[in-house]
Amino acid sequence: MTHLHTLTWADFKKFEPCYDPQERYGDFSGTILDILKDKRIPAKDRIWAATRKGMLDDRTLRLFSCKCVREVWHLLTDERSRKAVEVAERYAVGEATDEELAAAWAAAKQKQVTILIDLIEKQ
Repeated sequence: MTHLHTLTWADFKKFEPCYDPQERYGDFSGTILDILKDKRIPAKDRIWAATRKGMLDDRTLRLFSCKCVREVWHLLTDERSRKAVEVAERYAVGEATDEELAAAWAAAKQKQVTILIDLIEKQ
C-alpha cells in the first residue's frame, strides 16, 4: 500500500490553482484520497488535484487513469486503444513489461495518426 502524505491547501499553491481552495472550502488537512472523496469539490478539480506531481505514485495514478477510461469504455471503440488500457493495467500490477506497454501505446497512437491523416485529407 502506498503511503499518502497529509496535505493542506497550502501544498497546492505551488501548482497555481485557478482559485484559492482555502477561501472556497475552508481549512483542510488530509490525504489526496480525502480530496477525491470530498463532494463539495467539483469532480474536475478533484481529478486536477490527484494528477499533480507527487500526489500519487506511478502505479496508483496509472490504475486511476485506467479506471477513468473504463468508465467510458463503450466510447473506446478501437481495439488497439482498448488493448493499450488493458496492458497499462497489467503493467501497473507488474504483469506486463516495459516493451509490452510501449508496443501497446505505439499501436494506439498509430490509430490516432491514421484518424488525423484522414481528417486532413478530407479538407
